[in-house]
Amino acid sequence: MTWRCGTALVCGLMLAAGLGIAATAVQAAEFGCGSRGSLRSQNSDLLVRITFYNGSRAFRALEWIDFSGNFTGYGGMNPGESKTINTYVTHPWMITDGPGNCKYIYTSSGRAGTVVLH
Repeated sequence: MTWRCGTALVCGLMLAAGLGIAATAVQAAEFGCGSRGSLRSQNSDLLVRITFYNGSRAFRALEWIDFSGNFTGYGGMNPGESKTINTYVTHPWMITDGPGNCKYIYTSSGRAGTVVLH
């Protein structure tokens, strides 16, 4: 089955539906890796819970970008695994591959749910 979509988030939600995974639409902004030097956590006012599901065929790792722009590892996921994170709106999460290369970055806009990684 071929999925056509404009962003990784939309692709992920479509993939989740196709796999029968309960995925609530996450209001999230997706950034390219070129913006990682300018992204930082802004505040810790609004708590949100996000589940990252690894729908790819490769290892994916999560790294939080803190208030100073530093990266903090939160572990990884093999294909088919998921990880639920209690985070805050405005906190960016970088998704990397096995060697640590940035794939993309998400920031929640306020709704809890599932992001399917590709």
